[in-house]
Amino acid sequence: MGEGCIDPATAAVLSPRLGAPVETLQAFLAAGGVATDTADACLPYVVVTGGAEGVASLHLAGASWQMPSADPVPPSACEPTRRVIEMLTDAAHPGQASALADVPERVRWEVQVLVPDMAPGPSEEGGDVPQTLVRLVLERRGVADPERLRSIEILDPVTRRRLDGAWWVERPGGAGVLFGMRGADYERLLWRSPVPSARVSRGVGPASRVEQRVVRQGKRGPKQLVTRVVKPHGYHLGIDMMAERGTDVHAVSDGTVAFTGTAPGFGNLVILDHGHGYSTYYAHLAAMAKGLHVGDVLLRGDVLGLVGSTGHSTGPHLHFETRLHTDYIDPLNTSRQLEFWILNATEQAWLAQQILAPEPVAAGEVPVRGVSLVVMSDGSGATRTEPWVSEPVACRAFPQLVGPERPELPRPTARKPAVRRKIARRK
Repeated sequence: MGEGCIDPATAAVLSPRLGAPVETLQAFLAAGGVATDTADACLPYVVVTGGAEGVASLHLAGASWQMPSADPVPPSACEPTRRVIEMLTDAAHPGQASALADVPERVRWEVQVLVPDMAPGPSEEGGDVPQTLVRLVLERRGVADPERLRSIEILDPVTRRRLDGAWWVERPGGAGVLFGMRGADYERLLWRSPVPSARVSRGVGPASRVEQRVVRQGKRGPKQLVTRVVKPHGYHLGIDMMAERGTDVHAVSDGTVAFTGTAPGFGNLVILDHGHGYSTYYAHLAAMAKGLHVGDVLLRGDVLGLVGSTGHSTGPHLHFETRLHTDYIDPLNTSRQLEFWILNATEQAWLAQQILAPEPVAAGEVPVRGVSLVVMSDGSGATRTEPWVSEPVACRAFPQLVGPERPELPRPTARKPAVRRKIARRK
């Protein structure tokens, strides 16, 4: 995804990204009366690529295409309420809890995972890093709806120019995705951070490993390099995250509790079903959230348990797995993208609206209007032009309105004093 202002080179720059001829893009701009000379003004655009079935799209707002009448948006049964929070980058980094004291814990977890990657702090060498602003938009749809993170942006403190950002794309019938200027990179980051800032001590192990060693043929024979394939007894199917006992473990995405209890080897285990065949496993927990039952709905960032060392474990850590049906997925593999992270053409247009709008559109206001050039992936460069307009946001009912209660660490069982047995000496 990218954004910018229309200029004389726009068509040539975007042509290879969209997979459309330069002439097609020039005709698209000319049809809307878009002047490419932007010396005095900036007509912003957003381009989104890599969509479902290869769909790519170019989005413009405020151009002079023939658009539908600008009727006010009808009032919704549940009008969304939003609040905007701005703070310096340092205040949003982990350890600065005071700046996010009035933010729901699940949102605080998202912010403290994303900000260090979106706006890195001072380096270990102590070099100065320019201070930036973090702009959060939180949304609540109705009194019973939990407050969610709608968008997070990194701004220049002087010009307020957007340096980076990510927006929540919600799907009424399935899991949503946090999509940003770097595509699904930030969504991937959240999916592998159930324990923020934890050190990964062990990843997904290979089915076999290759070893080389030098051996001697006979007692006085020549030395020879021998290569052999060793198959370990067990295949490590998840990643181990080292953390202190009692550290919070968060749900990496919205999901339904599919299992909570004790399982052989795993110890205390929670399994979340995220739909589309995807599930995540959280094992070796010291304690699970109070009142957590199968069928409960957890929101991203909810605390579901505490780091422990139950089951087959040699020390406090979280064993974390991601599965698609019966297949295991390496969360650290950046070359793999989950299928539901990919946006279709309608979702691309909705995302462009959020980026192009100076402020989020509230109920009853004139919606953001624009037009999209959609490039299909059939190899012929086929395109279509369609107008888009913001739609009223409908309510979404959650079976569980608040997250589970944070657990407490179980008290260690008192050990019985060792009994020293007297050994009779032989005479």
